Amino acid sequence: QVVFNDTPAFYNIAASGHLNELVPASTRQRLELGPENIKSFVAPQSRSMSDKDKLDFWQALLRSKMNDGLYASTHTPVKFLGKRLFRADITFPANIPVGTYLVYVYLVKDKDIVSTQITPLFVSKIGAEAEIYDFAHRHSLAYGVLAVVIALFAGWFASVVFRKK
Repeated sequence: QVVFNDTPAFYNIAASGHLNELVPASTRQRLELGPENIKSFVAPQSRSMSDKDKLDFWQALLRSKMNDGLYASTHTPVKFLGKRLFRADITFPANIPVGTYLVYVYLVKDKDIVSTQITPLFVSKIGAEAEIYDFAHRHSLAYGVLAVVIALFAGWFASVVFRKK
């Protein structure tokens, strides 16, 4: 088992242009702009692996996150609505983990970051989905028993409905 520490659960970039044109590679690496620049650390129990194996696992993790829609492979365009007002439409996948995410906003001028703002973004579930999610996490044993009872009932009901007479 390989464990990576400090790996974002969700990662997306919104930009007014291509990152390669906006900021130099050294800045992208330092600020972890782009999935390829995320610095994740291999947990102590995984350190005995070779560097090649660690890289292979890291690349597989990135592919998996991209396939699940949790990491964007391209940037989302930013639309300027005024001199200081902008908008970026980011779609969050249904499988995004609940929690608090940090949104980093960088003001770039002449390939230099001139200002940074960090804003928390709270992701939660709502409605019936939220109730089921909360119940399953707060009362896991009861949820498991209830799921088995519902499955048994559904099986019995199906056998009654489709019984040949």
